[in-house]
Amino acid sequence: MKPIRMVPLLSVSLLCAPALAGAQTCFRGRPLPTCKTFWITESGLGTRVNRGPGGASADLFATLEIGRMSNRSDRTALGATVLVGVGDQISSSTDVMLGFKPRYRHWLGPTTSLELSPGVFYSVVAGRVGLTAHAAINLADRVALTGQVLAARSAISGLTTRTDVGWYIGGKLGAWPGVAAAIVVPVVFCIVLCGSVD
Repeated sequence: MKPIRMVPLLSVSLLCAPALAGAQTCFRGRPLPTCKTFWITESGLGTRVNRGPGGASADLFATLEIGRMSNRSDRTALGATVLVGVGDQISSSTDVMLGFKPRYRHWLGPTTSLELSPGVFYSVVAGRVGLTAHAAINLADRVALTGQVLAARSAISGLTTRTDVGWYIGGKLGAWPGVAAAIVVPVVFCIVLCGSVD
């Protein structure tokens, strides 16, 4: 099965299975005993800190991640998200990435946590599969400071390929701010693009 076809199946499994978990499902994450399971709704933006394929060093990478997590103890949560990303990671033009990322969260307190999330993505324009991972410090599940890496093989010419690794620093909005950003940002982006075309 092609990677791009696996994303909808993973999405259904991810979103439907935790619904059977029962009570104490929260929209914004909290450790036990407040929440058993909780949603992840994040909109993020990062800037590349190393040089990209075209020599640029300031490429942006915008993301939207939706998923669920389950508290396994008062300090640990496990889960996963599906990812939609937009940026210039692999090809010289803007590309769309679809991905799947397991997540591990360590609660530092009632509202603060550290998070690690490795995963895979599929580049729609370049037609390639790559690896991704991020580390984050979450503040009240509304704001997060993030570091992220994307790595994929890309063609240079003919049979010659190289591995492009992009390092990004940035931030994310979660819970209702994340949902609002996921709605507002694409609208603003479309307005700017339409204005530039005219």
